[in-house]
Amino acid sequence: MMNRVRLVLLSFLSLLFASGMLYGENIRGLVVDEVNLEAAAGFEVTSALQLEEMVSVTLSGSSRYLKALHAEILLSNTLKEYFDSFGLVIYKKVSPRPRTGGRSFQGERIFFHYLPYLNRIYVTIPTVPPGEQEQPAGSSAAMGSFRLEEPVSPEEFPLLIAVIPLMKGIPNSIQDKEFFLTLRPLLIKKGLLELILQYPPGTEGEILEVSIDGRPLETFDGPLEVESGIHSLLIRSEAFKEVNATVAIESGKTSRMDIILEELAIGLTLEAPEEAEVYLDGEKMGNHGRTVYPLEPGGHLVRIKIGDYSISKKFTARPGKNYHISCVFDIIINED
Repeated sequence: MMNRVRLVLLSFLSLLFASGMLYGENIRGLVVDEVNLEAAAGFEVTSALQLEEMVSVTLSGSSRYLKALHAEILLSNTLKEYFDSFGLVIYKKVSPRPRTGGRSFQGERIFFHYLPYLNRIYVTIPTVPPGEQEQPAGSSAAMGSFRLEEPVSPEEFPLLIAVIPLMKGIPNSIQDKEFFLTLRPLLIKKGLLELILQYPPGTEGEILEVSIDGRPLETFDGPLEVESGIHSLLIRSEAFKEVNATVAIESGKTSRMDIILEELAIGLTLEAPEEAEVYLDGEKMGNHGRTVYPLEPGGHLVRIKIGDYSISKKFTARPGKNYHISCVFDIIINED
């Protein structure tokens, strides 16, 4: 008889709560904790609440990669014995903004269910419509797992989550027993990559070819949206040494990568008779064999003197190029 009465009462309450989901309603209860949920990998927070107590949930920072809010209710074995005496209820669009110690609010109910005979109950609150590969709205992956049918947009926060009694006769011995509510963000598998490139002085205008996992990037001036995981970065230029790097992207986070670009060395080889005097930018050079000399990028002047005969020529050295100066009856400059 008692089970039948409970069943009728639960059915009545379900209809009552369902009607409350269509309209805003007055909310009574004590807010015992405020959770500022961060849409970041690894974020998790646990709150303790008793019957008719509530936890408020607001969003902190950007919700760009927030896919859903995952709530887990943990019951002790003692509380589990009275599983059909409690209900879990969630509200959205709560006003005024819930603060610890507050007791009176208005909001729209988005979820209600009595607690099943389990130690753990899971509720997924989507914040974006589900994708094709995600669990369909309203389905249950396992006993005690629930998913809201309609997403709750970030603009509809804050939320209030409460455990409420469904009937009289709950023993005083469990009135002060605690439920534990754990909240975690579920994130879209994307993050941001911020490339900070340090150019050698005077080379800021050099053209770069940047690719991630072999895919060329049209622009890399601002943060780049990248799938979470490990990626390979390649930077090529005629002016700088090639950069090969690995970068790890975490869901919902911005990864910063500082890269110092190094200019390619410029080589100069000189071929002239031993009796020749060779000057580069006014400085006399020594060995006239095929010695490779380091050369700074930019304009240079070479002058070769043999006896009374002297000739000079200007040239511009570019990063990554090698130059060969040879003297027959003239100065010949080759670039390769």
